[in-house]
Parts: sequence; C-alpha cells; structure tokens
Amino acid sequence: PLRFPEFADEWKQTTLGEILAFETGYPFPSDSFNGEGNGVRLIKNRDLKTDDRIIYYEGEYDERYIVQNGDILIGMDGDFSPCLWKKGKALLNQRVGRINTNQNASRVFILYVLADSLKEIELKTSSTTVKHLSHKDVEKIKASLPSLAEQQKIAGFLSLIDERIQSCSETIKEIKTLKAGLLSLRVYQADKQYVPLSYFGEMKHGYPFKSTSYDEDGTHRIVTISNVSGARYADMSKCNYLAELPHDIQQHQILSRNDILISLTGNVGRVSFCLADGDLLNQRVGVLSLCDEAYKEYIYQVLSDWRFEMSMVACGQGAAQLNISKSNVEGYLVPYEQSEYQEIGNFFSLLDDRIEIEEALLKQYEMQKKYLLRQMFI
Repeated sequence: PLRFPEFADEWKQTTLGEILAFETGYPFPSDSFNGEGNGVRLIKNRDLKTDDRIIYYEGEYDERYIVQNGDILIGMDGDFSPCLWKKGKALLNQRVGRINTNQNASRVFILYVLADSLKEIELKTSSTTVKHLSHKDVEKIKASLPSLAEQQKIAGFLSLIDERIQSCSETIKEIKTLKAGLLSLRVYQADKQYVPLSYFGEMKHGYPFKSTSYDEDGTHRIVTISNVSGARYADMSKCNYLAELPHDIQQHQILSRNDILISLTGNVGRVSFCLADGDLLNQRVGVLSLCDEAYKEYIYQVLSDWRFEMSMVACGQGAAQLNISKSNVEGYLVPYEQSEYQEIGNFFSLLDDRIEIEEALLKQYEMQKKYLLRQMFI
C-alpha cells in the first residue's frame, strides 16, 4: 500500500534463490586462532551482535572468504538475524553465511526483506538445543521485488530510520553512563555523612490481593514491579482491576503518582515510581512513605543506583527466590548532605527526563519501521 509517488510498476513475484547466491564460511583450524590481534579477524555467529570476544586467525586462507564492509551476513545457528557488516576486513568462518545479490537487487533492500522472513523461519524452526539454518531455507523465501530504482529509494528511507534508532540508542547509553559517573562523583564521596533510610521515612508493605478478586470492569489497578520495565500493572495479560477495595486495605496501600516503590521479592531492590494516583500496591512490593516530600527526588536517585540493588541482593534470603525485609530496606545507609540534597535530586531527575524522552523517541522509530516493513513486504 505504501509507494513513493514516482513509481507505479508492478512488483515482481520471485524467490530469493533467483536473485542471490548464498555462501557459507570455511572451517578454519582452531590451532591458528588467537586473541592478540595477530592475523585477520575471524567472524563467528556472536560477532554479528557483539564484540565482547574478538578472535583472529593467523594462517593461510582463500581470498573468497574475505568479508568487507557492506556484505550481508547471516548467523546459521541460534539467532538468524541478518546484518550489514561494518567492522572492516575479516574472514567468513563456518556456520556464518554471506548473501551476494545480482545486479537487479539492492543489497540493503534485500537485507530488510531477509530481516522479517528469517525471524519467521526462526520462530517456526523447532530444536531442543540450538536452531540451525540452511542455505535452502534462505533461497526458498518468497519475495516481491520492485524495480532496482525503487528498491534503492525504499532502502535509503528505511536506512534513515535505522540511523535514528541507532542515534537514540547511543544517546540513551551515553546519558546513563554519564549519570552513573556523576552519581559516584557527586553523591558517594568519602567525606559524606551516612544515615539509615529510616531517617527519611518508613517502609510499608503492599496488600495480598487474591487473583479471584480481579475484575476486568473494575476501576482500581494493581501495581507490581517488573525486572525489565519497572512498575507495571499486575497480570497484564489477563485483568488487573478490582471492582471494590478490600475492607481491610490500609491508606498507604492506595498510592499516589510520586510514591517510591521497592520490590521485596524476586528482583529485590528494584525501584520505581508509581504509575498513577489511586493505584493499589501489590503484595511483596513496598512503598517508602517519606516524612518530607522534599526528599523524594534525592532518595529515588540513591535507591535506583546499582549499589542499593546489590546491597539488597546481598542480604536477601530464600532458596527458590530472594526475599528482603522491611528492616533490610530501612537499614540501608544513604549518603546525605543537608545543604545539597535537593539540588542533586533535581539535577539527576532532569537526566532521567532526558532518558525518558529518548526512550519514547526510540520506541516511536521502532514502531514506525515495523509498520513500514509490514506494509511493504506483507
């Protein structure tokens, strides 16, 4: 449905085997591998995603296995996601494939066609250990191809979105790194006074809601804490509402937007602000009731730092999953300087706002790309 206005030709129905050649890597002998940078970099499956452990090959090789920037590579074990190689001259190792297209196909356009198709193959491939991909799987993929000029136009547009996605991701990473460094530099100083968290307020528990009391048509939402996304509504795949409040619910278990929530079980020490006024606090999540609202931003920044979570993990108990108590939380020592805590809290809150904006932009770009791919290739 989505076309650039200058193109009107019908797209050609074909299989990828008609327009590309699939090459597999060579089983280079491991006795010539090294991690000291001697020889030529060797591409393994994991290198398509990360650079945590780079292996080099120091020995003879056939030039047809040389990979250059711009080559399309596919991992043939586990994760089949294709990538456009951008890490310089390297050697194509076994169980990594390379795609070569003919003159009627744009390499970058084919990359986008492959990304969606290979994900579908990966989901359908059953395996008890590691999933495997063959060149026949790739060659049988059905595709609709426009003219080369339109392929290049589409590929250029989608590449711009990918650049935005990468830019947002890098900005988020940089701000988080900056925040962690400044927090150590500004807050955790040797000359700081330390006071227990109980100095700022009291830790109170959530309510043990029963799943049988959930009601899809209710008005009171139940909040828990996710290991990945922070505060979220309980049982989101089903229902997360109560029609009526329990008669014995306490006032502190009815939350306000700025309440600081702390996970007391599982991912202990994970901290988040509440999502909305009137939400209900679920069991095994605690709320920190501050004695002064002015402490809110500062305390949130201190508790969201990795030091607090690691401290809670260290004192957690339980074989199946960790649990921490009210005393564990209230006894945590917080660096505190009366003259500057508000300034520090507000400053780091501004960094959090910037991260939130960039994460929202990133999500929008990813949704836009997903929508466009679906409109063009399905």
